[in-house]
Amino acid sequence: MYRIRPVKITDERKLQDLYYSLDTKSLYERFSYLPIAFLRHSIQHFVHLDYDRNMAFCVMESGDYDSKMIAFGHYACDQNGKCAEVDFVVAKPHRNKGIGTCLGRKLSAYAKRKGIGSLKAFVQLTNVPMQKALTTVAKEAASWESKTDNNMLEFLIRL
Repeated sequence: MYRIRPVKITDERKLQDLYYSLDTKSLYERFSYLPIAFLRHSIQHFVHLDYDRNMAFCVMESGDYDSKMIAFGHYACDQNGKCAEVDFVVAKPHRNKGIGTCLGRKLSAYAKRKGIGSLKAFVQLTNVPMQKALTTVAKEAASWESKTDNNMLEFLIRL
């Protein structure tokens, strides 16, 4: 049984473990480059949240304190606070189960409640599961559009 919840500052190590569990292809699809390490200072901005303009949710394998983080979703607002870039990742063994779509819906609903007008996402053309998840979330929104630029698909979802 999975549990989705807001990320806490104490999730820093669990997020590092999730990122370290990803294969090379998944890392490239998530970051558009291949990070060699996930040091504490590079992870902190994902767990030090204001729960308004900067928010993240995680999916845990169970409700236990020691449970493993299997998915992570995050948004961060631009300067004017009206648009947020969103990203999420699901551990490989847990893909194709609707977890990414669930995270996208959760982030979208939360952002809308906080007055954020739109979400933007950049997805590698090879990352078909993420494209499907974002398309599902986008179709439930007020309006959306996507465009291709180089090897990236850019989604703009108006909430």
